[in-house]
Amino acid sequence: MKQFLKSFVRQQQGSVLIITGLSFLVLLAVGGAAIDLGRQQLVRAKLQQASDAAAVAAATLSDDATNGERSAAASRYFALNFPDGYLGVSRPVPAVSVSASSISVIANAPLNTRFIGFVGVDQITSSGITRINRDTVTTSSKYDLVFVMDASGSMEARDVGNVGILNPDAGAPCIPYNPVNFNPAGACPTNGNTRMNAMRSAAVTVTTNLLQPNTSDSRIGAVTWSDAVVRQQPLSGDFQTVRTFLGRMVSYAGTNSTSGLQAARTMSAGFRDDAVKSVVLLTDGVNGAWNNGVIGQYPIITEATINPQSLAICTQLKQAGVVVYTIAFGTDVISNAAARNFLRSCATSPANYFSAPNAAQLNTAFAAILTSIQNMRIVD
Repeated sequence: MKQFLKSFVRQQQGSVLIITGLSFLVLLAVGGAAIDLGRQQLVRAKLQQASDAAAVAAATLSDDATNGERSAAASRYFALNFPDGYLGVSRPVPAVSVSASSISVIANAPLNTRFIGFVGVDQITSSGITRINRDTVTTSSKYDLVFVMDASGSMEARDVGNVGILNPDAGAPCIPYNPVNFNPAGACPTNGNTRMNAMRSAAVTVTTNLLQPNTSDSRIGAVTWSDAVVRQQPLSGDFQTVRTFLGRMVSYAGTNSTSGLQAARTMSAGFRDDAVKSVVLLTDGVNGAWNNGVIGQYPIITEATINPQSLAICTQLKQAGVVVYTIAFGTDVISNAAARNFLRSCATSPANYFSAPNAAQLNTAFAAILTSIQNMRIVD
């Protein structure tokens, strides 16, 4: 028996298999921890981005804004920048603190682990913390902005809830819609809770804020487009001129964002060097248009052609110092991955892309864009 035990202790057969099995478990644990910790870092970066945006949004409201208004703006902007369900994380409610001299936004998000729970770590937490001294935040009063707004036929859809403008300014005279012989230059806009009127209402709010103040040195231009450019409003600092243009927008035909962006690029050549320069692109659908902007003229131009052309113009605008904001409006475009990716790529940064399934969230997106624009300033 003694000899048998000595022989058993010295026996090495099968040891490699045991060591290999143990090593595999160790590697699996390390690899799993890396995945969980990687997710934690991605969530933390997103939280920090959302907290930064929220604090800046609150800090750059007008001086007469109440603490409650600043807190509400911070919460709204945080929600716009941290999608609910991001990497499986529920959107946290940020803790917003507003005083006369500072603003802080703190957000903590628990993340359920997927691989390291076997060692007793079921959750890890990511945080975003931003504090701003309000005395250091200033704004410029000189802004150049161009709206690049989808005027395709789908903008007549009535699926976005209640809108702010039900009865747009039709102008006089104008011609009621006739699909057989339609001239968008002289057509009457449609009344009611349409996507077009929701866009009109949100754009009017931004226009009012930028052009109405007595000290404003801002200008706004606008382009409506479908298969081709429908109408254009050159850069103007006159509130009523821009308001009238927005009131007379009409919907027509297909979707070719390149036509609108080309017009915006031409208009942006008139942007002032000492002004904050911005372009807002809104669409409610997937790119696809009749050839040369003529209804019924084939072949149809698809998104495979239009998207790269549009992205090239977005790149040119960004290289020229123009901040590009994009908005996916309505469920049609939001549910299409290629369209979403196009709009995200066109925007200056992920924080400049907005998803608005209905009129209320479109107003929120435009309000966030306005705040973002007003936060930018030219430094001598």
